[in-house]
Amino acid sequence: MNFTYQGFTQNNGNRCFTFWSTRTESHPIRSYLIEVDLMLLSRLRVSVQDGPMFCLGMLNAASAVGLESLERLHSYQLLEEDFRPLLVEREKVAAQKASRRSLRKPFVKHSPQSNVVLGPSFPTRSPLV
Repeated sequence: MNFTYQGFTQNNGNRCFTFWSTRTESHPIRSYLIEVDLMLLSRLRVSVQDGPMFCLGMLNAASAVGLESLERLHSYQLLEEDFRPLLVEREKVAAQKASRRSLRKPFVKHSPQSNVVLGPSFPTRSPLV
């Protein structure tokens, strides 16, 4: 089944994303309203712009499981546990990035008592006698 994003409405702190399913021989066109609390998105650090794609992913996954699973999304309020796969994937990517960082030694600053001169060196002149 295919879904088409139709837009959103906003009521106070909630955003409602609307999707339509495409008509097939066995299924008529249906609308799906998935609502999310914007404070929940903020707390989980999920962009509001990512909301429609997240909801579309939920609809596609529910459609693959069966019509019973899809029916519960006809009018649905997103919960924190719905975002668990997204948060797990985010942690996995962060761990992969951390493991790829090179383990180079940090640059050591020389102490003021050091004789090391950084930059161009100029010859010293002997004083005129």
